[in-house]
Amino acid sequence: MKKRCILLVIFIVAIGKSQVIQGYDFCHDNHTEKVNIVDLKTYKMLLDICYNYPEDEECKRELEKYYDKLKGTFSIKIEFEKKNNIDISLFSKNAGARMTIVFGGGNSSFGNEPLKTVKIYDRKGRLIEKTFYVSDCEVGPTRTFNRKGELIETKYYDDYYFVGIEQVRNIILNALGVDIFEPYQGRFVRCFFSRMKIEGKYVYSLEFISRGEEGSACKYYIDAYDGKILYKDEKGTKECSSYLEYFPKEKIAIPLRKYLSCAELFHI
Repeated sequence: MKKRCILLVIFIVAIGKSQVIQGYDFCHDNHTEKVNIVDLKTYKMLLDICYNYPEDEECKRELEKYYDKLKGTFSIKIEFEKKNNIDISLFSKNAGARMTIVFGGGNSSFGNEPLKTVKIYDRKGRLIEKTFYVSDCEVGPTRTFNRKGELIETKYYDDYYFVGIEQVRNIILNALGVDIFEPYQGRFVRCFFSRMKIEGKYVYSLEFISRGEEGSACKYYIDAYDGKILYKDEKGTKECSSYLEYFPKEKIAIPLRKYLSCAELFHI
């Protein structure tokens, strides 16, 4: 009996651990949504008009009305429920639409916010596919539905990434003071989050690139198995970047793997 209890405890702990290290599934809902394609087209038209005529108050009111119609298709944890930015691409020959919801984007320029869901609809407004992203990195599964709204396929991208996205968020926050779920505040620096396989390891990468000087950058690599920050690569950050103050300030010692000088960077 005692032996059985020990095995049961180990089994429960193992399950609990696997749930934690796989990360949070941001596209957690299996239910499909249907949208009115006419509403999507109208919203896109109003979005273009308001962009070209920012002082048009009537356009803003109509845009807000159609935003309210569409926001029921959003799915995200409550802590991110700010006003969102919606970008719509209509397919040719009335074949459907692609809707990208940038969470917390408000009316800011598209792409400034790191959290987004991409949804593909057919010509009748039925949801075909849905994927959640942090930056341009797919997180959790891509879900595919048939015309009846039934889930027919779930494709995962996290099989070798045992450290979940929320754990990576905390690791980066503690090491660099950067929240990958929020827009990067460095005025002259862009931030990109991605996943890759390098030197036989599955890793997360976080890259900061200077806007003003092409190629000047710093890139960090995080082991997807244990969450250790392995090393960083730098390009032109020591002698040719005037925007170093906008790069993140490291709170821990991180080994430098590779450095590319300005002379090498610009082939001087």
